[in-house]
Amino acid sequence: MKMTIFRRAVIPGRRIAMATAILATAGLLASVSVAPASAAPARAAHASTMGTKQASAAADPYEECLTNTSTNCVGLIDEVVVAAGTVITIYGDEVKAGVKVAAMFIKKVWIRWVPGPGSHKLWAGYYEFDGDSAGAGANTNLCLGDTSFTAPITLKSCGANGTVWIEEPDNNGGNYNFNEYFVDNTDCEIASPGYTSYGDCMVMSANSLQDGAALYLDRPEQSGGGLFQDWNP
Repeated sequence: MKMTIFRRAVIPGRRIAMATAILATAGLLASVSVAPASAAPARAAHASTMGTKQASAAADPYEECLTNTSTNCVGLIDEVVVAAGTVITIYGDEVKAGVKVAAMFIKKVWIRWVPGPGSHKLWAGYYEFDGDSAGAGANTNLCLGDTSFTAPITLKSCGANGTVWIEEPDNNGGNYNFNEYFVDNTDCEIASPGYTSYGDCMVMSANSLQDGAALYLDRPEQSGGGLFQDWNP
C-alpha cells in the first residue's frame, strides 16, 4: 500500500526527452555585477537528520554536495558574472580540461514546514546564493530554481516559480530535493523514503560528475542508478 504525503491540484504534466547537459558561457548570460567577497568561506559542518525524518537548515554558508560522493557539490562556471540565468553545475574532483568551475556557497532560507509521513514534517524553502569560491559576494535576490524538464537549473529571482525546494530524507543519510513547482502543478505525490514518489515529481539531479556539467530536474530514482540525486542534509 503506497503512502501519500500530500497532493495538490492536478494539471496534466508532459513527458519530454532529457536534453544533453550543457555548459554556460559568459556570452549566454545577462551580466549583473555583485560585490566581491573578501575571502571564500570554509565549508560548514552539518549533521544528518535521517533519524527524525525531518530536514533542518544547515549552518550558513555551506556547500550542497552529493551524499555518496561528497567531493562533488553545487557550483557554477567562475568565468561569468553571477546573475539571474547563471547555469548551476557540478563542482568537484573530475576536472574537465579548459573548464573553470567555482564552488557555490548556499544559505538555506526556511519558508514553511510541509506535511510528511505520519506526524513528521518536511523542510521547504530557498537555496539562496551566498557567494562562491571565486570571490563573488552573496546576493539575497538569487536562488536556485527551475520549472523545466529540459532546461538546466539556474539562478532565478528568489520567490519566482521553481525556486522553492522540499527536502525528503532518504534511507542513506541525505535528502532528495523535490521542486515544489511540480508538486503544485502536476500529479506529483512525494512518499518516503526520498526516492519514492508517484506522478511527475522532479528532483535536483546530476547526470555527470565532471566539473561544469549542468544540473537538471529529473524524476527521482533510487541511489545506484544512472543519476546522482542524493544530497547532503
